[in-house]
Amino acid sequence: MLKESALSIVVLYIVLFSTPIESYMSYALNRIFDTAMGVITALLVNYFLPRPRVVSLWEGFKGSFKKGSKV
Repeated sequence: MLKESALSIVVLYIVLFSTPIESYMSYALNRIFDTAMGVITALLVNYFLPRPRVVSLWEGFKGSFKKGSKV
């Protein structure tokens, strides 16, 4: 756990000190936009190309919340 934390701190410092102060806001907004696009793409891929095991788990999950269920 400590090794991963140290690595993330090193990456943070590299990004922090290699990005000019004038472009902090645009850099942050670009990262947010890129991350959002990645999440949307992943959700679309999983929706249109689902794996059979995931589909069966999802159907079981939806079935547990039908009317009359005592979950």
